[in-house]
Amino acid sequence: MPFIELRDGRWVRKTEVGLRQLAPDGAGSLPNLLMRQFKTTTRFQVLDTFRYTPAVDEDDWQDAPAVENGEQLEVRAQSTSDLASIPPCLWGLIASYGGHTMPALLHDTQCAAARDVGKTDAMRARAMRRRADARFRSTLRHESDAGVVTQWIMWSTVRVFASPPYALLVLLFALVLWGRVATAAVPALPGAGVAAAAFLPCLAAVFIGAGLVSREAAPPGAPGTPGKNYREAVRENLTAAMIVTLILPTILPMLLSTLLTRILLMLADVIGFVVDAICATLGRPPVSGGPEYPVIESPARAE
Repeated sequence: MPFIELRDGRWVRKTEVGLRQLAPDGAGSLPNLLMRQFKTTTRFQVLDTFRYTPAVDEDDWQDAPAVENGEQLEVRAQSTSDLASIPPCLWGLIASYGGHTMPALLHDTQCAAARDVGKTDAMRARAMRRRADARFRSTLRHESDAGVVTQWIMWSTVRVFASPPYALLVLLFALVLWGRVATAAVPALPGAGVAAAAFLPCLAAVFIGAGLVSREAAPPGAPGTPGKNYREAVRENLTAAMIVTLILPTILPMLLSTLLTRILLMLADVIGFVVDAICATLGRPPVSGGPEYPVIESPARAE
């Protein structure tokens, strides 16, 4: 089940991918300084076309389609991506690039196709996005160096955050659940009554939310029946919610400490930006500028 590329007229296994880093939009601007602390703003351009095929036999790779049952299996050259869409504050847990780069590029391509369809058909877009997330988990398992736990964590986060409102419900439930656990273990902690009162409503909200976001319309040719696909979607959404809930207390300390550090760094950047603007107004060199060195032209070039 490899990634493949066309080389000398034959599809062969792809073991590396070429990327070109693109210049960020608004580099040096205040909005960019603020955004880059919490969101990946760097984008990359894919330099070569490749496909993913479920086939194992190399002879079968030669007939591997670019699109199968409505599922985009080809990443085209010149397409752009931010690689794995992991917030900078979580890079200490999982990097945005690595052995999972090609699975992430395919996932980005399939998610972009789902977004395009979503402009006219939200139900079909949900089905496409769920299949993209499932394919992401499959390619992580077969074509990356990510461990089993890491694979499930990466899949569960993309599955839950496919719907931001549902993600908020899951995060709220996780905070309430672990708040209740903490207050039960240490009765002196405040908020025991709030956590106990909010537990069942939040749990019900997660189940209802899973039912709502699982309503989808499969693309033509996709396997399964509407009823079976709905049950699978509900099961996957609840499984992903459970995993996110379980891992939250393990990553929360790192998340909060990194977030605090990035907020302090952002404030320092804002101060530097303001000071630079004041210096420019007064005609003085900016504090962000370093020493300027003269350009010495080589003799060969001077000729």
